[in-house]
Amino acid sequence: KDVRSTMLEADVAVVCGGATTAEASDRTSLSLEQEAFMVAVTALAKTLERPVITIALAPGAIVAPWRHNATAALVLFLGGQEAGHGVADIVLGRVNPSARLPVTFPAKASDAIAPCEGSAPCEYREGLKGGWHIYEDVPVAFPFGHGLSYTDFQYSVVLDWTPTGSLNEDNDSINDDNDEDAIWNFSVLVRNSGTHAGADILQLYLGMPRSNKELEEEPRLRLAAFAKTAILEPGQGETLTFGLTSRDMSYWSPSMGRWHRPRGRVFTVMLGASSHKCLMAGRFGPASAIGKVPMTAPTCSEPWMLNLYADPPAA
Repeated sequence: KDVRSTMLEADVAVVCGGATTAEASDRTSLSLEQEAFMVAVTALAKTLERPVITIALAPGAIVAPWRHNATAALVLFLGGQEAGHGVADIVLGRVNPSARLPVTFPAKASDAIAPCEGSAPCEYREGLKGGWHIYEDVPVAFPFGHGLSYTDFQYSVVLDWTPTGSLNEDNDSINDDNDEDAIWNFSVLVRNSGTHAGADILQLYLGMPRSNKELEEEPRLRLAAFAKTAILEPGQGETLTFGLTSRDMSYWSPSMGRWHRPRGRVFTVMLGASSHKCLMAGRFGPASAIGKVPMTAPTCSEPWMLNLYADPPAA
């Protein structure tokens, strides 16, 4: 039978593709080796109004030009001998997925930094804005930290950002004696509001104040912490607490030759489902600083917050 006839008889189509890689050389492309096949089959599935699941075996970041026609997309990185059983458990609904992307999938290959070729010197110009930060102003296919679930979650603040007894605003130097204890704490209640048991992962992103030229070289937001709930039954909740240490709130100052925490400044914080999806946001700082904003979901839509993180994923 041809693909069309087979698909008409099927309830769901599952389309797989992969890419190979080696430690001794760069990949020559971000495309899967079966990209043309996956594009064609997913387009046909959409025409025939058949659900289609794509499964990609990826050694790292990839482009996914078939994503617009896929009903669901699953990416499998470098799994072991039980990877096939794991994929089957997720596709068949035996396991609720909760993983998050450790990389960004760009909308197109030209948005990424091209690998060096030949023996010419390779110059890196991105500075501190490497990795997922190179896409700060570029729409992407799937952002760093992205991942979906078969259930839904709701979030409510239990404790807004509160300084601890370890906070010393007069000490802005960082060393082994003062960089382990949290100096600001925040707690959020995560409740499973859906119909399936599942775990959630929240990501805390921190925006440094722009109080000098060195800080202007920092990424707009950087991942400061993340936390995962237990598997929650529908209606069940769990409180997650995030603590920021002096090191978390510091930057390396070339002029000072040490880690430095800006004093008397307001920091921006975003609680996200990914680096591009804001769940709630706010600002905090010492009592003498102005511009403090409580952590709320509506704050994600404030102009000053929208300017901090990149555009939403490409449609």
